[in-house]
Amino acid sequence: MDEALTQIVVYKSLIKGGFLRGTPEVYRIYRTEQDKIAFLMEAIEGKVMEDIFKMYRIVPTKLIVETLFHIGAMIDWLVQDIGMNHRDLKPSNLLIVEHAPTYKKRKVGNKRYTIVSNFDIVFLDYGFSCIGEEMSLGDVYSISDPCVKEGRDLFMFLSFLYMSIHWRIEPEMQLLFEKWLTVGFCALLRSSGAQYRDWE
Repeated sequence: MDEALTQIVVYKSLIKGGFLRGTPEVYRIYRTEQDKIAFLMEAIEGKVMEDIFKMYRIVPTKLIVETLFHIGAMIDWLVQDIGMNHRDLKPSNLLIVEHAPTYKKRKVGNKRYTIVSNFDIVFLDYGFSCIGEEMSLGDVYSISDPCVKEGRDLFMFLSFLYMSIHWRIEPEMQLLFEKWLTVGFCALLRSSGAQYRDWE
């Protein structure tokens, strides 16, 4: 029930912020015959980000930067509007929905940016998320873990992304990840991310 309610709050916030496809709309919450709570949500035609990145021998730098632009703007909006941390942002929890190229205007902090983009990002799976002090889902995080923790979602996404594609990025992108996450942490993620190579 809490995950469905969180998704409803996030959906309304993202619509208000101009992210029209930011997360699926929840249509109905109901009880199953097995007496469990379930919910019916909008079906969005998209591709899992992780699967898209696997299609490339070398993931285009433009795709990575554009993805970070969208995600950064969405994270910033959710923090400012409702005090929300997703706490499980990784390529397998994000959809890319392609469309005709359109101008995307986004505000991050006090700055406004405009890019031409042919996709939107959709956040999925709110099972570990938190909204302020009022709501914290899942049992992975301590009850004393602060919400909202600034920078958590972006750091988490960068870490999971790097772990899953580090052997498929251009050298200049490698340097940027090492700057964002530190050289030592990138080395740790590379050793942890060896499992991803086995999937291909």
